Amino acid sequence: MKQIDLYRNMSGEKRLEIAFRLSDLVRELAILNIKSDNKNLSHKKVIHKLNKRLE
Repeated sequence: MKQIDLYRNMSGEKRLEIAFRLSDLVRELAILNIKSDNKNLSHKKVIHKLNKRLE
């Protein structure tokens, strides 16, 4: 069975849960990337850079 078929067979609630988890994962990876490039940034500045990336 293909991945798309698995998603189609899931409830809307389950697909939404997966989408939120993936969104959280991407956000965390972006934050880690920002922190690795800018080791001395405050949390507030990291979030500011994250928001700029998401614009």
